[in-house]
Amino acid sequence: MTNAVVDTVLHSLQDVRMDRPEDAVHGLVDTEEGLMVISAHSICDNDLRDAEGFLVVGRLMNDGAAREISDTIRSETVIYPVSCCSTPGLDQASWRAVVDNGTTLFLIESDTTMSSYRAVRGIDGSVAGVIKVQADRDLYAQAVSFLKVIIGELVVVSMVFCAALLVLTDRFTTRRLDRLSRQVKDISSNGGLTEKIEMDGADELTHLADELNRSMETIMAMSKALAESEKRYHAVVNDQTEFIFRMDENGGMRFANKALLSFLSMDEGTIVHKDLRELCTNAQYEDLMVNCRKASATGEAVVTDQMYTRPGDPSERWMSWTIRCIPDEAGNLEYQCVGRDLTGQKEAENALAMANKKLNLLASITRHDIINKLTVAHGFVTIARAGVADVRSASHLSKAEAALRSIEGCLEFTRDYQRMGLDAPMWIDVRGSIDQAAAAHRLEGIRIATDIEDLEILADPLVEKVFYNLIDNAQQHGKVVTDITISGNVKDEGLLLTFEDNGVGIPAEEKDLIFQAGYGKNTGYGLFLAKEIVTSSGMTIAETGEDGKGARFEIFVPLGKFRRPSEVIPSGSTA
Repeated sequence: MTNAVVDTVLHSLQDVRMDRPEDAVHGLVDTEEGLMVISAHSICDNDLRDAEGFLVVGRLMNDGAAREISDTIRSETVIYPVSCCSTPGLDQASWRAVVDNGTTLFLIESDTTMSSYRAVRGIDGSVAGVIKVQADRDLYAQAVSFLKVIIGELVVVSMVFCAALLVLTDRFTTRRLDRLSRQVKDISSNGGLTEKIEMDGADELTHLADELNRSMETIMAMSKALAESEKRYHAVVNDQTEFIFRMDENGGMRFANKALLSFLSMDEGTIVHKDLRELCTNAQYEDLMVNCRKASATGEAVVTDQMYTRPGDPSERWMSWTIRCIPDEAGNLEYQCVGRDLTGQKEAENALAMANKKLNLLASITRHDIINKLTVAHGFVTIARAGVADVRSASHLSKAEAALRSIEGCLEFTRDYQRMGLDAPMWIDVRGSIDQAAAAHRLEGIRIATDIEDLEILADPLVEKVFYNLIDNAQQHGKVVTDITISGNVKDEGLLLTFEDNGVGIPAEEKDLIFQAGYGKNTGYGLFLAKEIVTSSGMTIAETGEDGKGARFEIFVPLGKFRRPSEVIPSGSTA
């Protein structure tokens, strides 16, 4: 060790107090030979009272000392004097940050090592050097492990805190919630919505209990109203004479009213376990299910008539079923079927049809026989008139012949009246039908003018008889008729057909009487039959002329009962 080094060490100790036995100092000194670690201690006399001087022990921090430190801490250590001003691996700016600011600098030097740089101060308090410690990066893992320990401790602390919080929550909240839950559960299991939830205090749980009590009161009121409604519904359904039942989409029976239960000789407890297949034939079941699917698809009620055979009863009955699909909120389908027993009605209709058939046959045979006898009578009257010269006798024969013609008219009326309604209404060409009716008359001195566009009316096929009788009425009773005008006027509300003449007209007091059966000078059935045919076709007829100026008959055809042939779409084509 040179004197210069000794002087540097002593110079660094000149401000350090070393006059007491306990005075001592340790630290680094930057010398010209490098950093030196020194330890100075006062030297006392024998009585240990006064310091006689001090002893300094020092060691240069050369490579050998650095290796010893590295071996001791198991990390490569290098100490750089501050006079170096820099070090390998550390730029000037980083060096100044460490020296001037006392910053501890960590650098990742490679994938396996990292280094830390920190300034070390000397005995006088100034920076004497920079120590570099290079270590494997397992220190990072150790640091992470350390952090995990810290985090674990924090977790433990948090758990302790949470446990304490849970204890407090259990005492002030959870127990009260459990009590509230038990009361709600008891009310739910007992079904006693009239019971009250009791909760002390004046907090949110008490408010919740009050709200639950009010909700249960509302539910109870709604339940009572629903029960009353259900009771009234069942009373209404059970009082019906129609057969009513409900089933699921697979045919499982859900409900049947008393009328159906009585008809099937079953009770309600038995039928709800039945399948529809067990209550009817396969054909009837398939027909009902097809119509059920149709009701489901359209959302509308579907009506179907079918023959029904009751299990164990070979007799057949006519039933008319109205089927409606009622889906629930979950999308499950239920069908309500309302059936009427039409057996009595069908039997009555069949009996009536048979009676009408017999009456029509009797009337036809009787009319045919009477017409034959009238023909014979006409022949005898004609022969008698040829051989009678007496005017009075000839007059009697003329009256007898008129009576025979009147009887023929009555027979013709019965034939037409019998045919009325037997055939379905059909579209009839108005102008063509009027022309045919006019052609059937011998109109000497009477001109007919027709002003009707190309129209068709939906009416009984006997409507031509109406036109015939109106023309005949003008000819027979108009007395001075020379013109008959027939017109058609389409209005917003319908079609108005008008038959008017220039005859004597009809008195006001007779305008309604002329349509009554038997009123008039001849048979009295012409206009009566005309009104019956018009009315049965859904139309109306009235006489609106003025007495002395001619008769005027108006036939009103409502919308839907007339059309223009040009507007008809041919079958099989599309508009």
